[in-house]
Amino acid sequence: MEASDYEHPDGMEPPECPSDKPGHDVIWMKHLGQDGEWYCHTCRGTLRKLTFWYKIDSAEYRGKTSPIHHNQTVTNSELYRMFEQMDGNTYLIADLQKALNGQINVNTDNPKSSVISSSYLKRLNRISGDTWHQRREVGENGEKLVKFYTDPEYSDEKDSRGI
Repeated sequence: MEASDYEHPDGMEPPECPSDKPGHDVIWMKHLGQDGEWYCHTCRGTLRKLTFWYKIDSAEYRGKTSPIHHNQTVTNSELYRMFEQMDGNTYLIADLQKALNGQINVNTDNPKSSVISSSYLKRLNRISGDTWHQRREVGENGEKLVKFYTDPEYSDEKDSRGI
C-alpha cells in the first residue's frame, strides 16, 4: 500500500483514539472495494468498534450495589455468586451462619424447617435458570450439615411427572 492509502480521501485529519492515551497512531484503512475507515495501530481496532467498547467500559459501575427492594438483604448478583460457590458442597450449619454474616438468615434451631429460606432458592432459580435444592445431613460425629445443589433432572423440558 502507498502512503496515500493511509490518508483520508478528503484530506481529513485523523481523529484521536478513544483510549485517551497519547502516541496512538490512527490511520485511514481502505478495504477491498469499500471506502475505508479509521484504524488505530496501537489498539489494533477500528475507531468505530473501539469507541463503542470504551463507552461500554466507562459506563460500567464498579462500586458496591444495593438491592432495589428495601427488604432484600442481598442483591441478585451477590446471591448468585454465593450459591455458585456452594453448589454441590456440604457445610456445617453453625459455620455457614457465621460465614453469611447476617446477609441471609440461617435456621439453626428447627430441624424440620429448611436451613435457608425457600424464597432465596426460588429467587436463585429465577436468576440462574437452574433448580436449586438444599438437604439437611448429619456428620460422622452428629454435626448438623446442609448441602446445596442443582438438580439437572428437574429442568424446564419436563414437568414434575417427568413428561
